[in-house]
Amino acid sequence: MKRLLILALLLLIAAPGGAQNVVLLRHAEKASDGTSNPPLTAYGTARAEALIGVLSASGLDAAITSGFTRTVDTAAPAAAHFGAESLVVGVSDGMAVHLEQTAAAVRAFGQDATVLVVGHSNTIPALIGALGGPELPDLDESEYDLLYFMDLNGEAPTLRRIYWRPVE
Repeated sequence: MKRLLILALLLLIAAPGGAQNVVLLRHAEKASDGTSNPPLTAYGTARAEALIGVLSASGLDAAITSGFTRTVDTAAPAAAHFGAESLVVGVSDGMAVHLEQTAAAVRAFGQDATVLVVGHSNTIPALIGALGGPELPDLDESEYDLLYFMDLNGEAPTLRRIYWRPVE
């Protein structure tokens, strides 16, 4: 709990007020069930619940996910807690269309919105680029501890990276 409070204070400093803030992260830990659409593990579910605390300083207006169970279930607790709009942007039309539609959806929420985007190891870095951020490599398949914060209202988008491990 102490770590979560410290993280919330850091986020108050990191997230400027009155600007469109986008929180991007890879889905929480997924189970290995042999399918292409596995659920979250117990640890992943706990991480998803901990997002409520991470977002407590800024609230949440919208959550955007791919249609995969692991992304939807990562965003769901925070979206429900804040009464945020949930939007699924599918991937069936290919990666380029998914990135384009997701970036357009983020921007459509307006300059005072806080938007959570939950994606995958290859879509989160690509989406940061689609939103005007730097080119980043795909995340490692074992990476679940990285949160990205983008402010899209400045002359150029700003990007901050924070590592978090909300549960032990």
